[in-house]
Amino acid sequence: MLSIETSRFSLPPVEPIFLTWQNLRVVTKRGNRLLLDNVMGVAQPGQLIALMGASGAGKTTLLNALLQRNIKGLDIEGTILVNGQEIGRKITKVMTELDLKNCESSRIGVEGIKKGITSGEAKRLSFATEILTNPSLLFADEPTTGIDSYMAFQVVKVLERLACECRKTIICTIHQPSSEVFEMFDRVVFLANGGVAFLGSPAEAVQFFGECGHPVPEHTNPAEFFIQTLAIVPGDEDRCIQRADGLKAAFLVSKFAKKVQLQCELSNQEAAVELVERGKASLLMLTMTLFMRALLDNWRNPSLVRAKMIQKCVMGIFLGFLYFQTDMTQDGVINIKGALFYYISELTYSTLFGIQSFMPGDFPLLVREYHDGIYPVACYYIAKVFSYLPIFTVDGMIMVIVSYCLIGLSTKIGTFLITLMVCVLVEWSAASVGIMISSVSYSITCVCTCISISVSPSYAVAVSLSGPLLAVFSITGGLYTNIRMIPEWIRWIQYFSWFRFGYESLITNEFQRFTNITCLLDSGKIAKLGVGFMSAKYLVVEGLVPQNSNQVLQITIINRVEILEFFERIADYCDKGVNDIPLTFLLGFFVSIVIQRWNDAFKNMGYLSNQAIHISNFILGDDDDSRLIRRTVARYLCLAQVIVFRDLSIRVRKRFPTMESIVKAGMCFIVSFPSDLSKRLLTTPVVFLACFMMEHEKAKFDSYKCDYDKYWVPINWAFALVIRARKDDKILADTYAVKICDEIRAYRDSLQMLCNYDWVEIPLVYPQVVFLSVHTYFFVCLIGRQFIIGVDAPNHSQIDIIFPIMTMLQYLFFVGWMKVAESLLNPFGEDDDDFECNFLIDRNFATSLCIVDEAHDDVPPLEKDLFWSSGDIEPLYLKDSNPAPVNPMIGSAARAAGYCLLYLLTCIFIHSFTH
Repeated sequence: MLSIETSRFSLPPVEPIFLTWQNLRVVTKRGNRLLLDNVMGVAQPGQLIALMGASGAGKTTLLNALLQRNIKGLDIEGTILVNGQEIGRKITKVMTELDLKNCESSRIGVEGIKKGITSGEAKRLSFATEILTNPSLLFADEPTTGIDSYMAFQVVKVLERLACECRKTIICTIHQPSSEVFEMFDRVVFLANGGVAFLGSPAEAVQFFGECGHPVPEHTNPAEFFIQTLAIVPGDEDRCIQRADGLKAAFLVSKFAKKVQLQCELSNQEAAVELVERGKASLLMLTMTLFMRALLDNWRNPSLVRAKMIQKCVMGIFLGFLYFQTDMTQDGVINIKGALFYYISELTYSTLFGIQSFMPGDFPLLVREYHDGIYPVACYYIAKVFSYLPIFTVDGMIMVIVSYCLIGLSTKIGTFLITLMVCVLVEWSAASVGIMISSVSYSITCVCTCISISVSPSYAVAVSLSGPLLAVFSITGGLYTNIRMIPEWIRWIQYFSWFRFGYESLITNEFQRFTNITCLLDSGKIAKLGVGFMSAKYLVVEGLVPQNSNQVLQITIINRVEILEFFERIADYCDKGVNDIPLTFLLGFFVSIVIQRWNDAFKNMGYLSNQAIHISNFILGDDDDSRLIRRTVARYLCLAQVIVFRDLSIRVRKRFPTMESIVKAGMCFIVSFPSDLSKRLLTTPVVFLACFMMEHEKAKFDSYKCDYDKYWVPINWAFALVIRARKDDKILADTYAVKICDEIRAYRDSLQMLCNYDWVEIPLVYPQVVFLSVHTYFFVCLIGRQFIIGVDAPNHSQIDIIFPIMTMLQYLFFVGWMKVAESLLNPFGEDDDDFECNFLIDRNFATSLCIVDEAHDDVPPLEKDLFWSSGDIEPLYLKDSNPAPVNPMIGSAARAAGYCLLYLLTCIFIHSFTH
């Protein structure tokens, strides 16, 4: 067995986290009960901190407040800062370091239900799942509860090593630790009656309580003594509260409280590390991971699969021999009906109650992981459903396969496959309803628990809910009652019953092959399938009067003819009315607006090349002041673009989350000069600060008290520098200064256009209406463009095209065009097709500084060209390339006159030659 004391963690270093909380006050919304009052504290990297106190002191409340979890119904006031800001083959290594390799293939189990790993292993496993993502800040709520003293020591030892070796910030609540465990903490927080009685190291705790008149007796566990001192004893509440309040007041004026206050201030100042949000896994990856976990859980629980398979085999054999080789007679029809309905009932009840037996056991884990932000509920639901599909597909197929031939149902392979498919769909429907009822029952259990109502476990609640529901669906399934005889006010229930649709499908599939059935009423008489409706269809006996009710037999068979005729009328109505939806107009209008806005945004992105060229050629001078003016004006224009893009682009916002980050984004670098320029100006290169904004500029920027956007401030500074350059004669004429100002004004207009477009967005109702209209249009098309087989139908299909090719092509084109517009709706997002604003910022910054500085007045030497002395200029080609044929630029009228002259000369020549 691995020795936990000697092994070392090999986790990579993490971002250090300083956690401080000050003036924390927690009050319940209902009853206005004070839980925490004026609580402060600090947690630094590399420290293991224990929150201690008697039951009800507020340990878990403080932990939840710091963690921002389970705070529903609470009002939290105060400041919680993380790094000075307010809140927001690796598996093998972790398992080895936490001594979990010996149980890696074991089931975790459920206490009292399924045997699994030990309590100590469960505690270490919970740590492993948390540190697997290498968090910098770790919270643990009573990690030693429910385990023996040795295992508690081992668990705290693991926490201590995580804090010391991996520099993690760890806060945990501890109830009645041993003296050895108590000494392992770097800092302890004692809570009493909702306030802080002490915060400091264990040694300082002994000193503080001793100075307050509560020295620790010899051979006594200090932790237990402190907890007993601060506990509120029933029957002696007044004296205990007075003692606890005295200790809290003494701590607030002690040197230990001043030390904590100083550490809070220093931690907030030293925590200069920006919190960077980690990338999250995609929904597909989360779903696949949960699906693999669910499959692994099913694989490690073979008893469930084995029991279901045996049950379905036994039931299939019993059902087959019970209805063995049923003949299609009057009695046989009744037996077939019962067998098919039993298919529906067995698959429904066994599947639904099977889901409810083990599904609620997973909900506590789901709730915990959902609140931890690990995955959304949708991913869990999809993964769980797909993991159940193999189980609740194979068992139903086994029962049908075993009993189908024994009963003597249709031997056609198509009929058999349809029966199999209907049974599988029925089982899936029951599984989905079972999951839904289990979820609702768990929610009911949680709500009743919160309001102090005693209820049974969620499994019992689920069974209580599903029993009446299945009874109603079963009664309206078509076997027990004539659907036409159900009162109108409750007849709608049948449309929610998979019993009805499954039973009708099986009956239709089985009886459509028969035309005559032997009747036992009168010898030699044959019963023919007559015309009825739904489950009330009649067998008309030849030679008998059909009005005699004694000579009319009722059978549960679907009248497909009337249903098909009704559907064909609906399809005809939908096909004629689909053009009433103005889809082309709605989609064209929406796409035109989106593309026009996208094009305007692209045109107004702002390229600084033109402005930089004007600045470089109109602000003259090679001295430091002239160069500084040119560079600063160009930099101010870049700064204005950065400020605007911070409000528009998500990528730029992440790059520059604050104005301070814009200042810190710069660096010093040495400017290189052309050799002749450096000889004329300077003997050594000059170091410039290449950044968007400097510290003194930010101070000036912040001094302007304006509640609205201030991107105009750098542009205003740029105008002022241009006017100053004109006054100092660095710009030779007013015309040149006006040209520079016009270019800056055009640049500002482009930025203002971007701000306006972002401020006044496309109304949300536009894309919603287009989305609804597109999908409604093709939903109507799905009904109206069906293959109609009725000869008398007004929209009878002339060509048997089972797959609607043209409709699908139309759907692809319309939806594709809509998706194009949706992708262009916000071009400043983070998609691959959105604008690369960070690249444009970098390009403008580098290009503009190069134009106004290195490329300023740096023209190559003048030399005579190749045609200096020759007036005949030939086209220029490489020797290896052939001249391409050139279409001379001649007007069409001149070309036509030339053709006419050539035609006239040709006619004269022919005339002269013939005569």
